[in-house]
Amino acid sequence: MLIVEDDLELRRVVAYALMDEGISCAETANGQEALETLCQYTAEGKRPDCVVLDIVMEGGVDGWQVLESIRSNPLWADLPVVLLTGKATLPAEVARAERLRAKHLAKTARFVDELIKTLKELLARGET
Repeated sequence: MLIVEDDLELRRVVAYALMDEGISCAETANGQEALETLCQYTAEGKRPDCVVLDIVMEGGVDGWQVLESIRSNPLWADLPVVLLTGKATLPAEVARAERLRAKHLAKTARFVDELIKTLKELLARGET
């Protein structure tokens, strides 16, 4: 998994929870780092099983831009993406995520449990 989250504490909570489930993770702190990491993986002939992506991030490249870059690149277009958000929970945002073929999870008190459940479902269906 590639975890893209600008909040270090939250990124670590997610990474540790996934590692506790036996899921290895790479972490990036912003959208630009995520795109660079995906390019590096591609150059090495690798790719993550899934991208866990925050929508609202500091640093110029937000999660929507990363998701649109993933979907527009033929090498990454089918890569499963789970969006995490604390702010973009309006129906239009959920519909946008669906249109871009991404799962959408709100950062609620129990979102880590929901994220693990979602990732296990994706793995079971062979979508990662």
